[in-house]
Amino acid sequence: MSRPVYIVDAFTRTPFAGKPAGVVTRADGLSDERMQTLARELRQTETCFVTEGREAGLDYHLRWFTPTVEVDLCGHATVAAYTCLAAEGVRIGGRGHIVTRGEIETD
Repeated sequence: MSRPVYIVDAFTRTPFAGKPAGVVTRADGLSDERMQTLARELRQTETCFVTEGREAGLDYHLRWFTPTVEVDLCGHATVAAYTCLAAEGVRIGGRGHIVTRGEIETD
């Protein structure tokens, strides 16, 4: 399956001037190991993986990986993920509920 993969300069409109982060907007079905491999390949300080919310009332589930480990939260990668979703035409708003890692299982 083909998935969009982005590198986004968060906190700026000027290329190469912000805080870069990797983003995979359609990460549904990726295993933990595959997410880690992709994060290592992208070589950003953090990469955000966006999946559909798995519980009632949740729009999205976000997970963040450095090139070596999964982390609990990353602000600039979250901003980058919302930027990518908006660019893909996803309406940001509505319920707007997000959960962090540990709330759903992959694979």
